[in-house]
Amino acid sequence: MFGKYCKNIVNKGSLTLLVACIYLIITLTGCETSLEEPSDLGTDFFPLQNNITEYFTLDSVIYDGISSIPDSNRYFFKREISIMVPDSSKDFFNYRVNEFLTRDTSSGWNKAGYSFYKVENNTVNHMIGNTIYSVFTFPVLQGRKWNYNSYNSMPELMAYYKVPLVEPENNIEVIVNNDVNFIEENVHIETYRRGVGLVFSKKVELKTNGSVKRGYRVVWNRY
Repeated sequence: MFGKYCKNIVNKGSLTLLVACIYLIITLTGCETSLEEPSDLGTDFFPLQNNITEYFTLDSVIYDGISSIPDSNRYFFKREISIMVPDSSKDFFNYRVNEFLTRDTSSGWNKAGYSFYKVENNTVNHMIGNTIYSVFTFPVLQGRKWNYNSYNSMPELMAYYKVPLVEPENNIEVIVNNDVNFIEENVHIETYRRGVGLVFSKKVELKTNGSVKRGYRVVWNRY
């Protein structure tokens, strides 16, 4: 595109404008190159490793749609992550996540289930049951969007990164949903910390009809 304008300038014999045109091309080319690949991809926001254990408090509030008084509970949640044998046919690793739940850590842990992480093409996919969610992607950039449901049959759901006000150099938020109005809440927000990973998660699906609510509110905090 710029070559056409330079040719017209040369035909008009304007040396000054030709030099200016060449400078413009060099400047724009340099800017485009610098944006192609950030030096910091942000991979330490999601530091998957072999044989690591994570602990969370899990506070849940259940609204049954009948009573105005919700059912509130606190649990303790543990995840044990271990690497599986790499798939030789593809460039990714599988991580198995064994999950445990208890009301009282002194009384032991109860097996709650398991899931898998798959890391492929700069994307971290979380397989829960037979459903895969694209929970994280690299590079980590403010406002960057991706389809959270790109590997399942559910409708497109565009998640995005947001730099929080608290320790913005060390934390990043993933906003999956944040739709709130007078009759309905649909919220899914997670916070990740450099060198640590997931430290906070809030999921809300709630409908309000007068003083009565139906749905749930679940908050995870890492400890």
